Order: sequence, then structure tokens, then C-alpha cells
Amino acid sequence: MEKKLFAILAAGCLMLSAANPAFALTLGGFRDKYIPNDTMFSNQWALRNTGQLVRLSRGVNDVDMDVPEAWQYIDENIGDANRAYVIVAVLDSGVNYNHTDLRESILKDEDGNIKGYDFVNDDDDPADDNGHGTMMAGIIAAKRGNLRGISGINSYAKIMPVKILDKNGVGNIENLKKGIRYAADNGAEVISMSLVGNYEESVGEAIDYAYSKGIILVCASGSDDINLDGNTKKTPINNEKPGQNSILGVSAISNKGNRYGKSNYGKSIDISAPGESVISTYNRTNLSYVYASGTSLAAANVSGVASLVKSCFPEATNKEVISAIINSAKDISTLEDGMGAGVADAFNAIEFMANDMMPENPADETPSDETPADKNPSNDNDENSSNSPFEPEEYKLMRLNNDLTVFFIQDGVKRGIPRMEVFDAWGFSFSDVDVVDTLEEIEVFESGKLLGFPEGWVVKGSDLTVFEIQDGDIARPFTNPDAFIAHGHKWEDIMQVTDFEILNSYEIGNPIAE
Repeated sequence: MEKKLFAILAAGCLMLSAANPAFALTLGGFRDKYIPNDTMFSNQWALRNTGQLVRLSRGVNDVDMDVPEAWQYIDENIGDANRAYVIVAVLDSGVNYNHTDLRESILKDEDGNIKGYDFVNDDDDPADDNGHGTMMAGIIAAKRGNLRGISGINSYAKIMPVKILDKNGVGNIENLKKGIRYAADNGAEVISMSLVGNYEESVGEAIDYAYSKGIILVCASGSDDINLDGNTKKTPINNEKPGQNSILGVSAISNKGNRYGKSNYGKSIDISAPGESVISTYNRTNLSYVYASGTSLAAANVSGVASLVKSCFPEATNKEVISAIINSAKDISTLEDGMGAGVADAFNAIEFMANDMMPENPADETPSDETPADKNPSNDNDENSSNSPFEPEEYKLMRLNNDLTVFFIQDGVKRGIPRMEVFDAWGFSFSDVDVVDTLEEIEVFESGKLLGFPEGWVVKGSDLTVFEIQDGDIARPFTNPDAFIAHGHKWEDIMQVTDFEILNSYEIGNPIAE
């Protein structure tokens, strides 16, 4: 029996060249600390559009999803203690789970194994051999604030890779149905589908099954520049019943607020989202990023927003989350008919939900800097126990109230910790950080270099030079790949850092040639 095919929606992708770190983005009326330090964030107009130039196209201010505003609202009104991790199943071509911006966001079991499945090859390794799925995962859950790459919409999302598309981006109806049911039976709370093609009623049965289990389903409308009215076989978003909106259908907009030229449209569209010149992670290497356009990207953006809302309101039903996203959509005057209720807006959706479902004990204005490990399905570390090689009496950790910058203090010298990975690499625990009320309590210590990675770690800056850290403060460059391998390192272990970190954390030592 011939299998019916469906295809992914991604437009042609352009590999991104190295970008300069954006350390100081100052936006009037907005608190700077919610603008992450990720080096490519300024290109993420979908999250925050200030009219910046992206791939030769100047955007229109506020044609975006107000994601940093949502982060601020969450910190100040909900707090981490009231949030939960959300499992997002990405039904696509797989995911590059070793990508440096994604590996901490992948769902794993207690033994560290990837929780997902490859229905194309019928095995438990949902690796991405196309790139499309890795792009979708990055939009949803790339690590925020790690001084590299991009920021995902929801740092509390855990990606369940479900591979149903092959290396050419093509799959079949049977694997689509299997993928939906697998996700529904394995704890997914959001199912993201950036795909279209030859829809049939049996797919609707799988969608109904997932919806009945409380799952939020999101699907792209397609990039064929057609009106979907009457095209009932084109996409799963037509799976509607009277009184039940079981799947969010998504169209794509440009950074100027118009319909992306190839986006489909029609009465079956629920919501629009950014889908033109969207930057995300890619599978070519563990450090790759690309721009792409299409309703695939728009659907991933809505999936990210849905998971963000769900993480803040774990008890909310799928119907309530879908309703909040639709009813709080941003009204953009340039958006034409057939594009749904408007543009998905993370801030609006969370505030909409909060009016009815705010937890009884909301957080105070001090954002929590602790990760709720007990709610993290892939983290079985004890946050309250330190594994640092330092003896407790040898050092102290301090931060100022209302400021998440942590200082390492030893022998009367304070050293800023530039990123979370450095904090974790040294085995520090948040329970050991002293929170003080005045800057003077920290300023009494002499300033030293930034604290870098421990001995044995390998890092690289904006060029191709790779360094091995020795004696804590010395970075020795490798002169050739053979020397790198001879020292027992793997390419996926290289930490991408900024040139600022290298210059301000380490003394450059003698080259390593063998």
C-alpha cells in the first residue's frame, strides 16, 4: 500500500556568520536585566522588535511577541517557586541534542538517556539529519543567558524529540499518527508540529486522543500562499469540531507586521506569529545557527509561548491556555484578514491567565535565582549540596539583593562569575550564596579577574582558536587538531565563550603543539 506523504515547511536556510556579543542593549522604559546576554539576541526580532535591521529588512517597533516583557512579569509577579517544567514534543526531523544551546533543554531519563523516539528508523535515537527539527527546538527552548547564540522563549521547556521526517524532510501519515500518540502517552504537555500534507481523518483521531489527555497542540498552516478555506485535506489544523478548538493553527508574519508572503491564510487560522528571517539553532555543527522563513518558524514560536504560559500555570487546562493565547493576541493594524485573532503575545497571554489563575502566594519583587530541581524531569542533582573542590572556609559566594551577579571571594579578592556554566563547573551551590543588602559589603574586597572554567576545560572565542584551561587561570591554545585529540578532548566539549571572557579571565599560556 502506498504511503501518503507530507513535507516540512522550511524555506531555504542561510548559514549565519559569527556575530558580535551584544553586552549593553538599553531600551527606554524597559529593565535592561531582562535583555539576555546571548550574542545573537539582537537579531531575534520575534522576541523583541525595536525596529532593528535583520537581514537587510528594518522592522517596525513592537511587531513582536513581547517575550522579555513576559520574563519580567513572571519574575516580579509569579516567581520560579510557582513554575513547573513543561515537556514539549517536537514532531519533526529529530533534534541535534548535542548542540551547545540545546543540550540542557533536552528531556532525559534518570540515567541521562534522551527521552524521544525515531519513527523513521524505528529506534530510540531521534537525531536530526535534516536540520529543521533543531531549528524548531531552538526557538522554543534554547538556553537563555549563556553568552552565546540565541534565547529560547521558555527556559522551563524540556524538548522531547519525536522524529517522523527523514533526511529530506518527508514523512508519512502513519508515523505522524504514531508520533502524536507517542507524545501523548509519554508526558508531553505541548505538541509542536511544523508540517503539512495529505491530511486524513485518522490523523484527526490521533489529535483528538492527545487533546483528550490535556495536551496543547500547535500546527503550521503551510507556506503555499493559498487560502485554506475549502482545502480540508491540506493540514491538520482543519481538525475542528463544534465547540472544540483542539489545535492551534498558525500563520506567519514579517518584522513589519504584514503576512509573510508565502504564508497560508483562511478561517482555520487561529493565531499569527513571526515567521520571516527567524534565527535559530541548526544541526550542521554543535555551534551552528541559521535564518529561515516559513510558517514552521511561526508554529514553533507559538509552541514556545504556549509552553511558557503552561509553565507559569501548571494547573491550567489545554482549553484555557489556547483561549488565553487567542483572546490576548496583539492587534496589529497591518495584519490582513485570514490571519487569526492577531499576533501571539507572551506577555498578554500570561497576564490574561493571571487575572483568573494567579497562585495564592506570588513571588515578591526579588527574582529567584534557584532552579527548582525537584520539578526538573532530567535533573536529579541535589541543589543544596555543594560539590566544589574548594573547602568552604577557603572562599565565599556573595550577591547583592535584586542583582543575580554572583561573586567568588577568596583571599580578600572578589571575582565575578560570568555565566551559569562556570558556577556549575566549580560545583557551587546556590544555598552557599550570601545575599547582602548593600553594595558596600561587596566593594570592600579588591577586584580581580573574572572566574573562568576549572582546569581541564576547553574553550574558544570568536575565532577558531581552542584553549585548554590549566592551573585555573592559564589558557593554552592548541596549534593543531592532533594535539587537541591527543589531550583526550572531544569537539562537542568545547565551550563557546566571548573574547571578553578570555581576556578578562585567563592568562594566555604557551601553545600546545603535541
